[in-house]
Amino acid sequence: MTEIITDLQLTDAAYKLELLPDTYNNQPQKYYLEILTMHQTDSATYNRSMIYYAENPKLLKKIYMAVEKNLQSQNIKK
Repeated sequence: MTEIITDLQLTDAAYKLELLPDTYNNQPQKYYLEILTMHQTDSATYNRSMIYYAENPKLLKKIYMAVEKNLQSQNIKK
C-alpha cells in the first residue's frame, strides 16, 4: 500500500506541475489506473483498502509516515 500511495502522490504532484505526458493531461485518472495495474491491483481493491485504513487511523498514519520516508529518499519535498 505504501508504494501505491507513494506513486499516486508523485502522480498528483506531476499533474499539478503539468509534467504528465500529453496523453494524460486533464485525465490523471488514466495514470492512476496504470499505477494500480503496475502494482497488480484495481481501483475497487484500492478503495476497499483505503476504507479499511481510514477506519484504522493508527495503521494509516504508519503508511503515510512510510510514504513520506519514500518521498524524502527520492529527494522530493512535501
